[in-house]
Amino acid sequence: MSKKQGNYLSGGSIKVKENGWIERISLSIRPPSLEDNRGDLDRLLFSIRPIVGDCKIDMPLDLISKIPNFLRSYHYKTDILYFKDDNILKIIDLFPVDSNLPLYGIAIDLGTSNIALSLIDIVKGKEIYFQNILNPQIKVGPDILSRIHFAEDNRKLAELQEMVIDAINREIEDMIHKIGIKREHLVGMSVAGNTTMSHLFLSLDPHWICREPYIPCANRFPILRAKELGISINQNAPVFIFPDVGSYLGGDIISGIFSLGLEGSERLFCFIDVGTNAEIIIGSREWMIGCAGAAGPALEGGVGSIGMMAAKGVIDRISYDANEDRFKIRLIGDGSPKGLCGSAMIDLISELFLNGFLDGRGRFVKERCKERLGYREGEIRFFIFRPGEFYSLNEGLYITQAEVDSLIRSKAAMYTILRTITKMLDIDFNDIHRFYIAGSFGSYMNPRSAINIGMLPDIPIERFKVCGNTSLEGAKRLFFERDGIRRIYSIRDNITYVELNVNQEFMNLFSGAKFLPHTDISLFPSVKKRLSSVLR
Repeated sequence: MSKKQGNYLSGGSIKVKENGWIERISLSIRPPSLEDNRGDLDRLLFSIRPIVGDCKIDMPLDLISKIPNFLRSYHYKTDILYFKDDNILKIIDLFPVDSNLPLYGIAIDLGTSNIALSLIDIVKGKEIYFQNILNPQIKVGPDILSRIHFAEDNRKLAELQEMVIDAINREIEDMIHKIGIKREHLVGMSVAGNTTMSHLFLSLDPHWICREPYIPCANRFPILRAKELGISINQNAPVFIFPDVGSYLGGDIISGIFSLGLEGSERLFCFIDVGTNAEIIIGSREWMIGCAGAAGPALEGGVGSIGMMAAKGVIDRISYDANEDRFKIRLIGDGSPKGLCGSAMIDLISELFLNGFLDGRGRFVKERCKERLGYREGEIRFFIFRPGEFYSLNEGLYITQAEVDSLIRSKAAMYTILRTITKMLDIDFNDIHRFYIAGSFGSYMNPRSAINIGMLPDIPIERFKVCGNTSLEGAKRLFFERDGIRRIYSIRDNITYVELNVNQEFMNLFSGAKFLPHTDISLFPSVKKRLSSVLR
């Protein structure tokens, strides 16, 4: 610091927080006098310079107007909160100097079906509140294509954005009320979602995402202030939206890679996120290649009456006891069973196939199903629990043939995406050191069941790691990594995106995967062995 600078500072400047992308410095500034008649803003910015170096400084007008009274009220001592956007330092707010100043961030996984929110204590470095809600856009349609078509009218596009913003704001209000925090202390938000959800969140036209050659409006978004989006936190708080890679490979995948630190992997990995779409990244620290395809509606509550999103009272695991001829279940939380989430659907198809209730085409075997098979209004139903068999299920719990067919199409798409990309790279599944499974049902899925139905490759089970909601974890992690934004953009720039919508190899392989486990049983030796033992 030069001698001249020292004349304008009293006590110097001390940086007290620099762990995440939102940073804080404490300033003690020499008050003005007749000899030192600089403006209050000039005085404050001059005091920051020795700490932040040579960069542009952006301060909103409402904060500038706050400076005179604030500095005089707190004797020219202040904590300044800011974030950096490229080489621009953007000031969020001024607070009284306090080493125990409570500061919070909100991390969001913006899913097609669910919105998960996590409240982060930035100072203490931990999550203190979590909430999972339905995405209100579901009433427009369960998948992104229906929402893209709905948004053709610009007024409808604004309506879709308003649905999500309003839902988030309601949760923020509830959060503030329950925990007793001040709105101005909510100083940042990170949002990870697929490409379409990010566009709808920002009210960007998604029209060309689903039309050849499948081009998004944008893949990288500006860091906005909360007031620009109408989000009810500190109005100058930054809102960071994770960048996308392509039309169907979005920021939720970037967030997942970031959360696990896979971009630094020395060994070949495969990251699989299954939600409304199946999105896959294969690579290492040297390179990454990604693709996506529709594989998830049947796994996200899109299977008729039986399929549900993971929530309290929903079955997440199911098995069949041949000796007792009954199905055993595990519920999420307490209560009575309401239906099956994606992981239990995979378990169920696996158990039905291995125990002979379903044949290789995915058709119910009448001789094996016997009285469990019923017909109503032209619909074939297989009863997991018969009417009256489970005290809370008066009408029983059943799955239809149409629902089985839907899930088999989903699993076939998942496996075909994997085979297509590995063939493209000229690698074998066994060349991949670790498979990371994430997504809306990634917290519960049993890889063994997925192998049994031909959804995942037949490799040693220890190579699979079920990771849960990595999209949310990445959004949370950003608050604790100062270099996080640079890393996120680096991950995005290192991924080569392959569009499968026009890939003929994918269509050729898909037809063979629409069987249990596959038309080529040699691809699944462990399943073949299990089937042989059952037949004996």
